[in-house]
Amino acid sequence: MALPWLSVLAKNIPWAELVRRAPDILEGSRQLLDSSRKLGQRTPASSRQSGEQQLLDRVAALEAREVEQARVVEQMAEQLDGLMGVVKLLAWQNRIWRGIVIGLCIFVFVLFVRLLRV
Repeated sequence: MALPWLSVLAKNIPWAELVRRAPDILEGSRQLLDSSRKLGQRTPASSRQSGEQQLLDRVAALEAREVEQARVVEQMAEQLDGLMGVVKLLAWQNRIWRGIVIGLCIFVFVLFVRLLRV
């Protein structure tokens, strides 16, 4: 039962688009991970930086991380939108096939009843 769905998914998912965007997504996630690691590995600030400057630097770093995260989420949303289009198409095809099967079942039932009367 799962094989027809897998074949439909294999045909309808834009694999070329997903493969084409994979390096961008990987690069964005690596940059995000690197910036996150850099924040965790910061050495204690020197005595010349005031506490206020340290806070400003940390806020700027957090804002930069937030922008990168938003970019990654936007890419994920675009991919989800493409996948949802495929799912809607599959749901539409499923309704059509369900209607065809129900119609054929009714036809066979009526034919069977008529043959029994004769």
